[in-house]
Amino acid sequence: MTQQSSITPFLTAPSPNTPPYEDSIQPVKKKQKISRKKTSWIWEHFIEGFSDKNELIIICQVEGEEGKKCNVKLKHDGSTGNGISHLWSVHKITKDGKQPVNKQQKLDVIKKHPEKRQNTLRQFLVNWIIDDLQPFSVVNSPSFRIFCNELDPAFLVPEAKTIKAIIHQAYNFTYPKMVEQIGKEAISVALTADLWTGKNRKGFLGITCSYIDPDFVLKEVILAIEYVKYPHTAEHIAECFEGILKKWKIRHITATITTDNEKKQLNC
Repeated sequence: MTQQSSITPFLTAPSPNTPPYEDSIQPVKKKQKISRKKTSWIWEHFIEGFSDKNELIIICQVEGEEGKKCNVKLKHDGSTGNGISHLWSVHKITKDGKQPVNKQQKLDVIKKHPEKRQNTLRQFLVNWIIDDLQPFSVVNSPSFRIFCNELDPAFLVPEAKTIKAIIHQAYNFTYPKMVEQIGKEAISVALTADLWTGKNRKGFLGITCSYIDPDFVLKEVILAIEYVKYPHTAEHIAECFEGILKKWKIRHITATITTDNEKKQLNC
């Protein structure tokens, strides 16, 4: 009679609680980042967004008298201090809501300068940007806007695109007058040229014109900072140069051209 073995086999089917073998392990899905719930009262007046540099910012949604949103962009570092400061200094809003102001204060806040005065102040702002070589985007700075508001709440600080438009209008107004002035005053002109190339390979040719007027006063005019097609060959530089001389009607009175002795400029 054969004796049955009482030994339990070693390999058995895994129970539901038994960990799977190595060859049956499934990849673990990456957990998605869960945004924290916003509990601060400022989120009643702000939304989150991203700047051109892909930095996290908050954007003010408070509407003015005409229903236009403020849209001031503030850097968001995780705290709410910037938002609270903006809401109070610009909109007089606190956690308890809009703060009451007396009649005189309300008039001071609502009443803006007439358009003529606004244009005058905008022109002073543009002059500062040009003279001090400031970027157009300086007017989009929240701190700059708060500063201007504290100085003169009745002045509407223009946006960067408005500043750009004002400068273009000024150029279009001044250009024909300068062409006429050079034509009347200059017997001959001396030009200075320089070519700048950025990391993105975009090149710009800057040309300055100098001459002596009939009263023996030295005059200097920046004619252009013109884009030069890539590659920056002598032919492309010459083409750009010719276009500027033709535009300003000075080719026939150009006596000298000074460059930085760069080979391509000399060849053109």
